[in-house]
Amino acid sequence: MSERGDRFRSLVARAARAAQRSVAALPGVDRLKALAGDLRRGVIRIPAAGIRAEMVRTEGLTSLALDVRDDGLRIDASFANGRNLRFTLVPERALFSPRGPKELVLRAVPDLRGPEVGELAASLGCAVVRAVAGLGSTVEVLPTAIVERDADGTLRIDLRSTSSLRELGQTGRAVLDAIPVRRISCEDDAVLLELGIPIAQGG
Repeated sequence: MSERGDRFRSLVARAARAAQRSVAALPGVDRLKALAGDLRRGVIRIPAAGIRAEMVRTEGLTSLALDVRDDGLRIDASFANGRNLRFTLVPERALFSPRGPKELVLRAVPDLRGPEVGELAASLGCAVVRAVAGLGSTVEVLPTAIVERDADGTLRIDLRSTSSLRELGQTGRAVLDAIPVRRISCEDDAVLLELGIPIAQGG
């Protein structure tokens, strides 16, 4: 009787472990767990490696050096059309309205012009979307987004127009809409998104 009971408990334990593995393998589970941790801490940290992985796929890019410091994203890039750019993308603010605009506002220092600057800014927007709402996603499309230049020279990235959000679909849009970001900043080797809600401690 005891042996049969031990065998039964062993079978139950194995079934539980198998079920746990199958759930953990579902797309997005790890990201949801990480996102829950980010929410508790009140900040989403995007490593420079994730931003670099998105930027290197910018159309026409032939070389890229990216260094993220507390003063911004220092970029040294070359393009197939012969253009070489060396500048810093400085985050200024994040505009995340509930069920409304999801935008990042940046400044290029020095104030370089041309489509290549906008394309690199767009790839940063794609990296942000993928970090926030990348539920088990794989990178399949070129990074694109609507990037507008305001009268004062700042760059405004519409995160809802990013190719990464289109790739993520309805679930990704729902996650992005639910995250209230109030500020974007940089530290050594990472971009930080600070959340605009009080975070419950414990539980």
